[in-house]
Amino acid sequence: MELETAIHVHNSDAHIDPELRRRGDAHLQAVRARSPSMFDGPVLVLDRIEGEVIHAVRGSYFDMVATCDSLAIHPELRAYAEQLAAPDPLRNGHGRAAAIGVTVVVVHEGRFTLGRRAPDLALEPGRWHVVGSGVVDAGGLMATIADEIAEEHGIEELPEMRILGLDFDYGRLRPELTVITEDVGYIGPPPAGDEFTEFRDVYLDPGSLTQLSGLELTPAAVGAIAALERELRG
Repeated sequence: MELETAIHVHNSDAHIDPELRRRGDAHLQAVRARSPSMFDGPVLVLDRIEGEVIHAVRGSYFDMVATCDSLAIHPELRAYAEQLAAPDPLRNGHGRAAAIGVTVVVVHEGRFTLGRRAPDLALEPGRWHVVGSGVVDAGGLMATIADEIAEEHGIEELPEMRILGLDFDYGRLRPELTVITEDVGYIGPPPAGDEFTEFRDVYLDPGSLTQLSGLELTPAAVGAIAALERELRG
């Protein structure tokens, strides 16, 4: 899978099943009450996966929370979403806004950085997350990556990168891409912000990755670390 062609964006909107959206609205309102500053921005969501290409359409962050994040805590909604996208709901986004996640493993002096998410964040509060990670916004994959590493690492020029793997957030039925950079050398600590409360650098060797099993990781971080382990063990 090539980075520049990993996502093919179609000029259309996601088909959101009205019943799934209605049933997921209570979850959305609960998340908004916990994090009133949460913004309903445009994101790219899964239409289908064919071969190595993710076909994407336009969606919204609030629709993602209502129709995908809700699935992780409401098994009956997950079962309904699976029926809508049968027979392969991981590779078919019909009926929901399955926002496409991207994790950028920024390698610096043989390490990468994990951050513990703040307890007041809308999604995954308190869990450890690879710095930086997010969902692909309407600007596309490369623009999202550029924004993430500039905001989280202060890197203004894109380094050499490649896709490490495509995994899934199985609870939320969302695809998660993992991208790894060349070793960019010394970059200093991540800039202070509101997303993370602490940081932890991890060396790129199997022993260091195994030690992370005791941490409460986000699904995106789990997928990224699994991709790193596959890479290191060949």
